[in-house]
Amino acid sequence: MNRRTIPTEGRPAESIVAEARDYGQHDADFRGGRTWSLVYWAGDDHHHLVEEVHDLYLAHNALNPIAFQGLKRMETEVVQMCAELFHGPASTVGTMTSGGTESLLLAVKSYRDRARSKWPWILRPNLVAPKTIHPAFAKACHLFGVKLRTVAVDEHGHVDPRAIRKAIDRNTIAVAASAPQYVTGVVDPIPEIAPLSPPRPPDFELASPQIPHSNPRAGLVQQAL
Repeated sequence: MNRRTIPTEGRPAESIVAEARDYGQHDADFRGGRTWSLVYWAGDDHHHLVEEVHDLYLAHNALNPIAFQGLKRMETEVVQMCAELFHGPASTVGTMTSGGTESLLLAVKSYRDRARSKWPWILRPNLVAPKTIHPAFAKACHLFGVKLRTVAVDEHGHVDPRAIRKAIDRNTIAVAASAPQYVTGVVDPIPEIAPLSPPRPPDFELASPQIPHSNPRAGLVQQAL
């Protein structure tokens, strides 16, 4: 396979668009509902609406919220909506990320930094979670020097809260659970896991918090949080 090089001459715009369309001819059928967890297709009308709004801000840069106050307003409103969804207090703050992986990276980093500040004697921090936790937790723990301590699940993907409690020790800085799990869709027993307390109470992280959008168990998740 020959390596592509930067073209030395320009091309007609229509030929570039045609080639870009050709690149996707073997992609998965997201319009037919065949890409669970990758693309949540809501129809052409919704797509065109998102496309139109996206194009309005395509050249804007969220790096500078002073120069681009419209993007900052969007971020602030989305964070407020999410805080309301999970019954967060008025003091809740947050930031938008590029996706789930970056969100979990920032979460684990925040827990690690908080532990360094509040409990500096913890030299080997760990995070406890069911084995079915989102794989980005493993990446985050590797990058930020936190040991990921996973707990086995049964044949149905369910984790025993007692096993979670047993895995917690004095070096635990956070406990994570999913609602639902990324792979199986099973909902971890959030109300039973959230109150678990080690000698020094850890933080609690909820991965894949999609229940409030689609499931009557949202109230249980919110209550636990």
